[in-house]
Amino acid sequence: IYIYIYIYIPSTECSLLKTFATQTGEATHTFVNPTKPSPLPCLAIHLEHNTTNASDGQPTLHIYAGTWTHTIVHWILRAPEPSPSSTSSSTTTIKPHRILTSGHHDFVKALVVIPRLSTTSPPLLVSGGADGNLSLWHLTTDAADASANRALATLDGHARECQR
Repeated sequence: IYIYIYIYIPSTECSLLKTFATQTGEATHTFVNPTKPSPLPCLAIHLEHNTTNASDGQPTLHIYAGTWTHTIVHWILRAPEPSPSSTSSSTTTIKPHRILTSGHHDFVKALVVIPRLSTTSPPLLVSGGADGNLSLWHLTTDAADASANRALATLDGHARECQR
């Protein structure tokens, strides 16, 4: 079994996201941040086991990062197990799958994934912002679906910013 450890330190100075292999300590993936040099102050990770496009049975890892540009960046990682003879130390670059917009007017400070509650319900993402808003997102992998890139609902009126 090949195990990845996802190391991420939320910081106002961090705008880079990488994964590292536990066996070698080497970087395995670098995730392109389209808002760079904007920091990524929060992160949510969702491992989805039952995906319709996963014909090989491998789980799909969804990574969401809040940004100072009022958006949420979504990456998808589907990495098959490397062969034991593989000694390559190359790093794979992962481009964003989509960018979620129109949920916040200030930077995104908190993210949490609500997994599927049934086989027919989609997973949801809740984001909290410095603007005092909580937004609810439908997590679909269909990047062409324009409605999927906007918040389903936004709860505003909080007196203070929403954070962890």
